[in-house]
Order: sequence, then structure tokens, then C-alpha cells
Amino acid sequence: MYFPPEFNKTRAAELGKLVKQAYQRFEDFKKNQTWNLKDGYTLVCEISYRTFLSFDVNNPVETTAIDKEIEELQASAPEPVSFGITDTVNDMVYKDVPMGFLATKGKTAYLVFRGTVTPREWIFDANIKMQSYRLKDWGSVSDGFQNIYNRCRDSFIKTLNKIDPGFELFITGHSLGGALSLLSLPDVINSTHFKKPTLYNFGCPRVGDAVFAEKFDNLPDVKAFRVVNTSDLVTSIPLPVEVPILPSGYYTHVGVPIDFTYQSNDVGGNHAMSMYIEKMEQ
Repeated sequence: MYFPPEFNKTRAAELGKLVKQAYQRFEDFKKNQTWNLKDGYTLVCEISYRTFLSFDVNNPVETTAIDKEIEELQASAPEPVSFGITDTVNDMVYKDVPMGFLATKGKTAYLVFRGTVTPREWIFDANIKMQSYRLKDWGSVSDGFQNIYNRCRDSFIKTLNKIDPGFELFITGHSLGGALSLLSLPDVINSTHFKKPTLYNFGCPRVGDAVFAEKFDNLPDVKAFRVVNTSDLVTSIPLPVEVPILPSGYYTHVGVPIDFTYQSNDVGGNHAMSMYIEKMEQ
């Protein structure tokens, strides 16, 4: 495994463990259990996803992989899942589902995104048509990924400006959360006082086209590392070429790849966050 001089394995493992905490937050949420951020981090705010019951005339809502995740959760639960909401008119029109969090420790801030609980959710269901990225002249990105990002964005973007601008900011995510981390970085630079965030993500799919990739990779003073198991199917999609029978586009990866090969003979095992953490700690 090749590590560029600026890549920090210890930091990568730390960020991976924060992503694991984001997954645990969702597991506790499903069970209506209390969740607390561990290991000395201070929770600033949660990143939440407004589900398909939201009505926003400025952002038409489409069913996404996360919506499907919630639908399957509701269908499989032995009792109706309440999501911790009360019986009010406001609660009847939307549900906010945790997708990650913003936290601090010392003089460092962390923007953390989880993925879907199983990679199958969006491997087969993600919308891979393309739409323009939210910043002008930044090319095109996955329609499905950006729809999810747009529905998370308001839960954290303004809060970032309340954190001391002297803090170092790290952005991280796994799987779908890796895609959200990539979509967030240019937006954070454009919309907050954090102009030099550092990104580490894990098992990240392709997110945008060549124009988006060129803009992203030429951001000044930004370090972006993409940790990749070459046996991880998720990192191979969407395909880099158009497929006639599918809505698609010409997708390309961004950031500096940190490649290794691990084969567990299982799609989920090759993609698991715990496996990525283990490799960073070796």
C-alpha cells in the first residue's frame, strides 16, 4: 500500500472510527435508544436527512436509497418504528433521520457522514442520472447522491460558521457517506469560513463527471484522500462510461487514491467500514 507523504494513517483510522460512531447512531435511532458520542469528542450538531414525507417546493423530493432504507426498516420492525417523533402536524409531514454529525475535539472539527446500512441499498436503487452540481460551472454529479446531500445540507452548513475558523476541519464518510463528503467539500469552502478542509473517505463511489473532477482536484490548499479496497464493488460504480440501457453518465473519481487489496469473498465484507479501519491500523 502506497501512502503519499501528507497521508496520515493514524488520522485515517481516527476518522474511520468516527464514521463507525455515525453508523451506531443510526442503529440506536432505529431502536429509539439514547446515543452519546464517545472518545472525548463534543457533538456540535447532527447531520439529518429529511425523508420523502418532506414538502419543499424549491427542492422536489424524489425517493432515494435512504428512503428505501427507512421503508424496509418500517416493514421489518416487529412494532411500528416511531423515530422518536410526537403526534403533531409538523411531525406528520416529515421525519429527520440521522446521517452523521459535526463534532469537535481540541482545536479540530469533524464533519462525518455514514453510508446506507447495506451497500445493496444504493448499488441497485441509487439514481445515477446526472444533474448540475450546486456550484455554477462545476459540471455534473449523480442525481441521487446530490438529492440526498441537498436534504442533509441545512442541518449542518450554517452551524459550521459557528465553529472557530482557526480550527482544522476534517471531512469524512464511507460508502454513500463518502459521496456526501465529496459533495460537501466544495460547498463548505464556498459557504463557510473553512477554506482549507482535509478529506479522507472510504469505499467511495464515483460521484461526478470530468468537469467536476477537474474543479475538485484543482481546489487550492485542499488535501483529499480516497481510501479504496480494490475488491470493493462500491468503488467501481457508477461505471465510467454510459450504459445504453441505464440512465448514466461519464463518471470519474476525484482525490488521491490510497489503494490496497483485500478479498473476503463477500460483497459486504469487502466494503465494511470495520475492514477499512483495520487496514489503516496495520
